[in-house]
Amino acid sequence: MNKKIFFYIFFCNIWIVSNAQENEQFSQYMFSGVYINPAYSGYKDQLNVHTFYRNQWLGIDGAPRSFSFAVDAPANNGKVGLSFIAGANRIGAQSSNWAYTSFAYKVRLGRNEDEKLSFGLSVGLLQNSIDGRKLRPEDTGDVLIPQELISTSLPDARLGVHYSNDKWYVGLSAENILAKFIKNRNRQINFFKNENPNYYLTAGVLLPINEVIQIKPSFLIKEDLDNSSAVDANLFFLIKDKIWIGTGYRYIKLKEQGRYIDNGNYKSILQSQKSIITMIEFFASEKIRLGYAYDKTLNDFSASTLGIHELSIGFYFKSKKEILGTPRRF
Repeated sequence: MNKKIFFYIFFCNIWIVSNAQENEQFSQYMFSGVYINPAYSGYKDQLNVHTFYRNQWLGIDGAPRSFSFAVDAPANNGKVGLSFIAGANRIGAQSSNWAYTSFAYKVRLGRNEDEKLSFGLSVGLLQNSIDGRKLRPEDTGDVLIPQELISTSLPDARLGVHYSNDKWYVGLSAENILAKFIKNRNRQINFFKNENPNYYLTAGVLLPINEVIQIKPSFLIKEDLDNSSAVDANLFFLIKDKIWIGTGYRYIKLKEQGRYIDNGNYKSILQSQKSIITMIEFFASEKIRLGYAYDKTLNDFSASTLGIHELSIGFYFKSKKEILGTPRRF
């Protein structure tokens, strides 16, 4: 079997089945929760600007690449949070772009300024494309293979709820609420995977060890009830409120199994994917955060690549009127 064809089929199965096309799951998600939960908008009670860049399987042509941008801020004396997020994914001839605007309403619980319950709503647009001119099919007459650039756009919405205090947090959210149920009569929609609602459950706690070191265990569960389930378990050490050093383990269970043909026989690609993640975040100043994550996939395919690299940068701008009681470290 042609090696390039194998890699292309591999990418399409693993990328499309295990990840929502419009919103790649970043390893450093915990540093900008607006990507998975609109209720996180304005959580830090200051203006935040974040960017992520993720490059998967270096050394392989057409490997997945992702970029995202987010800005969120409080409003109405901290009672409301607003955010805007946008991103782009690329894999071979396929691409997707997405953008959302979010609103969060915050309810203070009790007399503690740090204890809040937030409800969030996002509305946005998803765009999926495939450039048939970049494909090299063996059967050029196959009508199911596009011969030109095909693109489709769909509106979408997200919902979320988020609780937090100065020691721990928990959040529940859903995305792709509308995209799956909107019918498009244009036959071009058939070239793209049907978007299933994705559900996220995340939680974490901050535990002080001494005056210098704190630890933060956290987890993220992602479920679409159809194709895949994913679990991230992370452990961070916070040193002097400036340096985060952590590790994580990701397990993805594929309910829809990828296949390829080898000498006339169908063979399975993967039923699950496991990864070890190492991360470091450094606050260069009170206004700038720099981050890096390295994902090592635990399967035979990882020997053919240079791993998965993810860069992040965040900018923080405090308001003249401080709203929060203690600094947000989640």
